[in-house]
Amino acid sequence: MHNWFMDALTKLRSLYDRERAKNYISPPEILGDISAVEILYLFQKHEKSEDTAPYKFFDGRYKLCLLEDIMRFVKWARLNELKYIDELQDCDDYAFGLVGKFCSQTIWNSLPVGVVVAGDHALCCVVAQLFRDSPPKLFFIEPQTSSCVTVRDKIWMVLMP
Repeated sequence: MHNWFMDALTKLRSLYDRERAKNYISPPEILGDISAVEILYLFQKHEKSEDTAPYKFFDGRYKLCLLEDIMRFVKWARLNELKYIDELQDCDDYAFGLVGKFCSQTIWNSLPVGVVVAGDHALCCVVAQLFRDSPPKLFFIEPQTSSCVTVRDKIWMVLMP
């Protein structure tokens, strides 16, 4: 009876460890940092930014990593697997959901990831580096498809926790 109990306990631990591993993502390599003022400058240089758009940065400095690490996290978050439901589970829910996932993970929560409203669509923005020695650049992520996209409408709001 003792062996049966120990075998069952070992199997339970194995299941727990596998489930826990699914909920873990290794941290990105931090390459440096960037100030909110520098991020604002990147937005102001972007051709679709409105001069009067409100920008809210909740931190003064953010950490930088490679875009490759950001996209690894986006794929891990699996928001693209959610079912779109008009007015219930739509673009703003996907965007805030992805930013919330970043905010809930240590180290990842220090990266410049936020929500952008462009036209009547909400999506995510991130400042990252393409390569280790390249300058930080502004990217846009569509959380519904887990892909980088081009913003076609004017940006009229940015929120970065």
